[in-house]
Amino acid sequence: MIVKPFGAAIALLLGLAGTVIAGPVSASPSPLATAALPAATSTTSLAAATGDDIAVNVTPGNLGSLTDGDQLRLTVTIANSSASSIQIAEVTASINRARLTTRNQLDTWFAATDATVSAPSSIARETVSAINPNETRTIQLAVPASSLGFTSAGVYPVLIGVVSNGAVIGSARTAVVWKVDGSKVVKLAVAAPLVVPTAVVDPTTPAPTSGLIDAATLESYTAPDGLLTTQLNAMARSGVTIGVDPRILASIRVLGTAAPQSALDWVERLRFVSNDTFPLNYADADATLMLQAGGKSLVEPTSFDFAIDAGRFATPEPTPTDGSAPAAPADPTQPQVPTLQEALAWNYSIPSVSWPTANAVTKSNLESLVNSGASTVILSSGNVTQRSPLANAAAVVDTANVVVADDSLSGLLNDAVTAPSLADWSAATARLSAAVAITSNVARSGAPTLLATVGRSWPTTGYRLEQTLAALNSNPWVVGTSLQTAITSASSPGSIADRPETADRLSQATLMRAAEVRENRFSAIVEDPLALTAERRLALMSLLSNAWVDDPDGWDAATDAFLDESQAMVSSVKIAESSTVTLANSSGSLPVSVSNSYTQPVTVYVQVRPQTALIAVDEPSVKITIEPGSLHKAQIPVQSLSNGTVELTVSLADELGRIVGTPTEIKMNVHADWESLGTVIFGAFVVVIFGIGIIRTIRKRRRRAGTVDAPEATTDATPHE
Repeated sequence: MIVKPFGAAIALLLGLAGTVIAGPVSASPSPLATAALPAATSTTSLAAATGDDIAVNVTPGNLGSLTDGDQLRLTVTIANSSASSIQIAEVTASINRARLTTRNQLDTWFAATDATVSAPSSIARETVSAINPNETRTIQLAVPASSLGFTSAGVYPVLIGVVSNGAVIGSARTAVVWKVDGSKVVKLAVAAPLVVPTAVVDPTTPAPTSGLIDAATLESYTAPDGLLTTQLNAMARSGVTIGVDPRILASIRVLGTAAPQSALDWVERLRFVSNDTFPLNYADADATLMLQAGGKSLVEPTSFDFAIDAGRFATPEPTPTDGSAPAAPADPTQPQVPTLQEALAWNYSIPSVSWPTANAVTKSNLESLVNSGASTVILSSGNVTQRSPLANAAAVVDTANVVVADDSLSGLLNDAVTAPSLADWSAATARLSAAVAITSNVARSGAPTLLATVGRSWPTTGYRLEQTLAALNSNPWVVGTSLQTAITSASSPGSIADRPETADRLSQATLMRAAEVRENRFSAIVEDPLALTAERRLALMSLLSNAWVDDPDGWDAATDAFLDESQAMVSSVKIAESSTVTLANSSGSLPVSVSNSYTQPVTVYVQVRPQTALIAVDEPSVKITIEPGSLHKAQIPVQSLSNGTVELTVSLADELGRIVGTPTEIKMNVHADWESLGTVIFGAFVVVIFGIGIIRTIRKRRRRAGTVDAPEATTDATPHE
């Protein structure tokens, strides 16, 4: 429950110093009634006739809450941010004495979207001397109650105009609440996200590298004046329902003893706040974007083991016994590292609430959220049709239990929470107060229980949550309540108004989903697949954070970096370029070199498929392991069948035969007859040599034989008979 502060304290907050007090003027047509007014908000930057930049701001005293006899005090600031002076100008205030009867009228008045609501009756006028370059002038206009002319309780539009040389150079709009007594009190629940900015690791880089918050950043965020400390203190003191980003808890827990003490103290502070709490998606990721991009289920973390240093965690204590047996010793190899569930665990008071991105949910998305376990879904009012604007936040939309966040109130609340200055905050809070007042005033019986939400990104200008809700709840027509109360209020039927994500976001999300599919396939070849996919999943969820919605250019740069990193990863294991290979024998091997520039060892199967029948591959799939930053050569045995040039398709695959990376082509020159021809030639050579030898041997023997057989002369006399 939000506690109302003392009215005196709020009045002090709203007090702004004035330099000129203007008296009442007769009710006459305002010079702005017929002038062409530019679209204006409570703080409006405009181009004057001379080209000077003018910012006009108006704040009604006491948040614009008036009763009988109260005069209306208006604080007007005119800021000249140009290099030229603004000549003498007239500041006028005018009203419409017919009260606004619907929230839609008030919304269109604030937005200046059409002329159905006007402020034709002038109630104050003051002349302002020249405003120098870079000078801001503050004017106080005081209007007696008798000049207002209001006749019934309600909300009335107020218009401030600045006219110079007959031209309107600036305007601002607000509203005042007259005699709304709080007999019908609006219960307003507020849900606020406890989150961190998008660049959680290094603000100079567009995308987080791991989806976890590093120790140095955690120490900075949880310091006494740190971002998370500022948020938590404001939320605790204002009683809002807190949506907690589990990334914060997990980032602290995986650090073990390396977690900063300030972060541990911050967790204890969160543990003891009395606010209702519920879990956001990890990194406050857009719950429906990947579904609309073709995903089959919600994106969730898978593991934190890759980020855990077991040396930073204690080992288990010995198991206690009843004394009859010695205690079991602790196992020093099994430190008490947190599991996935333990890293994300928290005792939420509302554990099953889903808060998807505002106005980006379709009917099928709503069914997926319910099927994933959400008992209640927070939907923006622009996502729901067929509901009364005065209905409670609780609704049954297409059979799903939802609570509907009022877009208009949420927008006004965020204008106040993120206001860059006290004057801007006062103006925004007055508009928020009027919006709640008109709901109370036009309610026929009891006022409804409504829900407003705080923006999903961390404001760069300030965080005035506590200040805003304290001021708002000082009014008699509104009281703060919890999200649980809004959930359990009487519900009304409604229908989903399909609001798909923008085409640009869907296009990028589709590319990231396809990249994750490729990464999962690539992970099958690495030594520790979960370390790869788990880290990349967290990085993906960080890029799906709702905080990026307001920074489309930054998101495009971050997602492009993610896709580039993904492509580099899946391309890190590849077949090295090869020149034409020559196979000179009837059998041999095809050398295939595979490089690995990834950070883990990989195991792949080198597959070779010839595109012609000139060779046969004996082993079409050869298994090899390549260490990080190295190259390994596989030898694929082949048999030549004929001569010619063969083109072979070489690819890498995992153990299931799924192709990894891009196949490549290798050419091989096959000379299948070189070996047999050489054998024939050699055999012929041997035959010739042996033949020549034999012939020579025969000839030699014949020559010898001829010499032995010839008649020889003798000197012996033959005896006569």
